[in-house]
Amino acid sequence: MSSRSVSFFLLVFTVPALTGCNSQENPALTVFELVETEQLGSLDGEDAFGNPLDLVADGGDLYILEGFPPSIVHIAQDRSARTVYSGEGEGPGELMRPRSIGLTEGSLWVADVGALELEVFSKGGEPLDAIQIHVPPDPNGSLASPQSILPEGLIIAGPTGAVGGTIDHENYYLVDCTGAVLDTLYSSPFPETDLSRPEFPWGGTGLGPHPLPERPLVTFFPDGSGMVAVERWQANSADTASYRVRVWGPNGGVESDFPVPYTPSLAEGWEDVELDKLRARSDAASLPPVDLERVLKAFEESWSPRQFIPPVTGLSAGSGGIIFVRREESGDDDQRWDMLSRDGELVGVLLAPEGMSVLEGNDETVWGLVRDELDVPYIVSFEIRELIVPETG
Repeated sequence: MSSRSVSFFLLVFTVPALTGCNSQENPALTVFELVETEQLGSLDGEDAFGNPLDLVADGGDLYILEGFPPSIVHIAQDRSARTVYSGEGEGPGELMRPRSIGLTEGSLWVADVGALELEVFSKGGEPLDAIQIHVPPDPNGSLASPQSILPEGLIIAGPTGAVGGTIDHENYYLVDCTGAVLDTLYSSPFPETDLSRPEFPWGGTGLGPHPLPERPLVTFFPDGSGMVAVERWQANSADTASYRVRVWGPNGGVESDFPVPYTPSLAEGWEDVELDKLRARSDAASLPPVDLERVLKAFEESWSPRQFIPPVTGLSAGSGGIIFVRREESGDDDQRWDMLSRDGELVGVLLAPEGMSVLEGNDETVWGLVRDELDVPYIVSFEIRELIVPETG
C-alpha cells in the first residue's frame, strides 16, 4: 500500500452525528442538566493542555493524564499548584502510550499500553512500581496489557486496542501480582462486520473500524472497584431493544448484569454523512478528483450495512460508582448520557454539551473534556441539576 493510502485511511474514522431524534423511552425518567462551575486550561501558556486522556479526582485534587506529551498533571485543591509528574520515555516512571489513570488504596496508577505495563506512583509523584503482566497471546494473537489495579493486589489485564483482521474476541483477565492468570473475566466479541476493508484504486487493501461500530465498550472504575462492559448490538426491529451492561466488582466477580431498554433509531443516510466527511478532509484534497471518488466508493462498498444506529457511542465510569453511557448521536445541540448505578438502576438522563466527553464523575458532579472551535481542549467541572420544565398555563 502506498504512503498516501495509509495516512488517508488511518485518519478518516469518526463517530458520525446523524440526524433524527431518539424518543424518550420512559417519560417519567428524571432529566438532568449540567451547570458549569469551573474551567481549566487555556489557548496557550503553562496551563494549556495538549491532549487530556483521563482524570481521577481525589477530594478537590485532580490528577490528569496527558497524552501529548505523555505525563500526569497534578492540580491542587486550591488550584495554586500545577505539577507535572512523569514524562515520555521507557525508563522508571516514564510513559509511552498511556490510556487511563486511577487511584487505588492511596496509589496512582497509569495503564500504559505502549509499554504493556502499569506505572504506579505515590500521590506526590514518586515512581513506586512498574507492573508487567506476561499473559500468553490468545489464539487471535491479541496481547494483554495490565489495565487496572484492584484492592488486595489483584490486577485486570486486557487488550491494547490494536485492530487486526484475525481478532474475533478481546479477552480481559484477572491476574495476581505475580502475573498468574486467575480467571478470564470477559471475552469481548469483535464482530467481523465491525471491520472495514476498502480496496484502494492504486492497489492494496486497508483495514479499520466501521463508522458505526457495534463491538462492546469496556472501562474501569478509577477507584479500583471494578470493570464495566456495555454490549450495544444494533436492533432487529424499530419497536424496542436494549443494550446490556455488566459490572465486575473489586474481587473480579460479576456484580450485576442487566439490560437497558431503548427505542431504536433508523440509520438513514449514514453512508452519505461519512462520505461527505471524507471529502472534506485536508488529505483528501491532495488526491486527484477521479482517485478521490474511487477511494470513496471503495470505503462505501467495504462498510457493512446498518439499519439502526448502535445505541451507545461512549462509556465512562466514575469513582462514585455512577456509570455514564453516551447514547447515539441525535443531531440535537445536546448529547444524551444515561446515568446508571452499578446495581442496574437508571438514575436519569444527563443532557451534556455537544462533543463533551465524561472523564470522571458521580451523581452530583461531572468532570468533562470540552474542545472549543479551535479544537483547544479544556477540562470543565459541571454541577448536575435536575432539569425543571416550567408548567404551561
